[in-house]
Amino acid sequence: MAVPAWALTDRDGTGIGEPVPSVSVVPVVDPEALVRICLNCGATLTERACKLVCACGYFASCSDYY
Repeated sequence: MAVPAWALTDRDGTGIGEPVPSVSVVPVVDPEALVRICLNCGATLTERACKLVCACGYFASCSDYY
């Protein structure tokens, strides 16, 4: 497979050289897992009724996310 000319680069600026990767790898993160992390201390929040609570005293109610 041929590499387009605009994707080539080199160290002296002539434009001829090694191909430049154009795809970056982004890790996939579960949004629900992020919501269950305490913003105060980083511990995992536990669910109680309509609240997520932490041992450090932080809490978030379900209305905080809507």
